[in-house]
Amino acid sequence: MAFLGALVSTPPTVSIVLAGSLSALAAWVPPVGPVAVIGSAAAFRGLDRALEEVRSALGDSDLLWYPAASKAEVDAVAREAGEPAWWLLVDGNALHARSLWRQSALAQRWREGSGPVVAVGASASVIGEIMIDPRGGAPTTGVDLYRGRVVTPRLPEALATRTRLLLGDVPLVEMGEDTLEVVA
Repeated sequence: MAFLGALVSTPPTVSIVLAGSLSALAAWVPPVGPVAVIGSAAAFRGLDRALEEVRSALGDSDLLWYPAASKAEVDAVAREAGEPAWWLLVDGNALHARSLWRQSALAQRWREGSGPVVAVGASASVIGEIMIDPRGGAPTTGVDLYRGRVVTPRLPEALATRTRLLLGDVPLVEMGEDTLEVVA
């Protein structure tokens, strides 16, 4: 079951949509205009496949494809991308995406609010202040686009229990395929 909630963003406020999958975005009405699709997280599963999945889910209208699979490419996107109506961060490898986006000029652009940031799947787990390391469930630093909650894909019960213990009072949100959370 999908849910809606509000998270506390780091100033200035950035609009964020967290989706468990591309199909979950059907419940969200995006801004009109071009979408900048950032493929960083998909580098290991296949950038071409990721772009085809996005085209299948959203159609071909105004897709600006930025594979951004290396730190140099991420920096180039930050400098060269125009002003898209919104940003789409595709699903894939959370740790690779975090290593590229954390403390990057691109993350700074997202913070400055040049359109909503829509993070799908593993990408959704990376963009908060805290993320959960998918290798063992321990909290670690994320990209820091919002605070007050930790988002992760669904975890096995034993791992979820351990993760909640490590987080203390910080709420843990486990996202399924149909989850959609709009962050104002």
